Amino acid sequence: MSGAKAFLLAAGFGKRMLPFTERMAKAALTFFGKPLAAWSLDSLKSAGVRDITVNLHHLGESVKAALAPYIDASLNLSLSEEDHILGTGGGVKRCLPALAGGELFILNADTYRDFELKRMKAFHDKNEAVVTLALAPAPPKREAPIEVGPDGRVLRFLGAGPGGGTPCDFIGAHLFSPEGVEAIGAVGAESFCINAEVNRHLVERGAKVFGVLIEEGRWWSDLGTPQRFMEGHRHFLGKGVLPPGCSGHLVTMPEVAAAGGKILGPSWVGESIVVEEGAVAGPYAVLGEGCRVMAGASFESSILFPGATAQGTKLGSLISPEGLEALVDI
Repeated sequence: MSGAKAFLLAAGFGKRMLPFTERMAKAALTFFGKPLAAWSLDSLKSAGVRDITVNLHHLGESVKAALAPYIDASLNLSLSEEDHILGTGGGVKRCLPALAGGELFILNADTYRDFELKRMKAFHDKNEAVVTLALAPAPPKREAPIEVGPDGRVLRFLGAGPGGGTPCDFIGAHLFSPEGVEAIGAVGAESFCINAEVNRHLVERGAKVFGVLIEEGRWWSDLGTPQRFMEGHRHFLGKGVLPPGCSGHLVTMPEVAAAGGKILGPSWVGESIVVEEGAVAGPYAVLGEGCRVMAGASFESSILFPGATAQGTKLGSLISPEGLEALVDI
């Protein structure tokens, strides 16, 4: 994609994903074996975007390590390490000397979206938009922060604008024109939210802010909480499919693991996992690379992050290699 650059937001504290973000940045946590930030990185690469900046703050070294296997010679990747958190807008503003002059994608690193950025770019260009937002229809009977007209024009955003459109949710991807990038730079604050301080004011003054809807049948989710993280895995397992570009193995029928334990489908297993004799993993088990289910354990509707161990009875658990655990509703 000639001329377009990108900024990947990966600096946050990840407080909604505690306790796991005590030891690892949220963007580095794995979804079906791939770090959350890498899903967005791959979508940018698929769209032909080669100049990408990633901002880092909380446990930034874990993001660097997680992304390293996904960076190849075709990418011009820069890291912006923030001494203090600058927010979604401030992080971009700090890097504007390297980002200005062309169109700019800005993506949240904690969101999975089966969404084609090339289609977003074509829609953005056709409408000569200042900003285009990736959106999904909001669930019925729920207030939504964004309303969009039949032509895709954003009619209401965080309370600004006349309203009267279809309620939508933001799915974590923006495309800014050079004019929109200038609006980011014009904000006086050092640390700020790009939606509240840029997009809202653009809609308020009638600028051409548009939204492009995710295609019907495609799926997205903000995976920033343990509950949503679990729901995301169960979404794919329940359909008997894996996200495109996912590694590992989908178990659909009962299998006997090399160490003698049983794995019940639907489940997903990474490389070098061990399910000991007398243990049962699944259904809806997610076993990250190098993890172990101990003899006699029952591990159902639960997630083991890479290198983690499970023992006893687990239902609705997420477990890290350090033994940190969260329970969610199933």
